[in-house]
Amino acid sequence: MAQRGRLPGRGISYTRGKFFSDTHLLVYAYDSSAGKKWRTSLEILSLLWTHRTGILSTQVLQELFVSLTQKVRTPIPSKAAKKISADFLHWPLVVNDGKHIL
Repeated sequence: MAQRGRLPGRGISYTRGKFFSDTHLLVYAYDSSAGKKWRTSLEILSLLWTHRTGILSTQVLQELFVSLTQKVRTPIPSKAAKKISADFLHWPLVVNDGKHIL
C-alpha cells in the first residue's frame, strides 16, 4: 500500500494540490481483471478520496458509466454504475464547455 501519500516508484504525492482524474484510472479501480493496473488505481483513488485532491470532468463521468456497463470484461448493471458515478459527484466537477476547450 502507498505510504505517506506516495505511490512506490512514482515519487508523486497525492496529498496536496489537485489531480484531474482520467477515465482509465476510474475504470481500472472497478475492474479487478486489470491486475496491476487495478491495484495501482485503487491506491491512487484511495489517496485522492482521503485527501480530497481529485477532480473530474463531466466527460470522464460519462465515459466511466459507458465503460463500466459496456466495455469492461465483466460489465456491471446500470444501477450499480449509476451509484459509482453518483459517488464521484462529491469531487469537484469541471463541466466541459467551450470556455474549457478553447
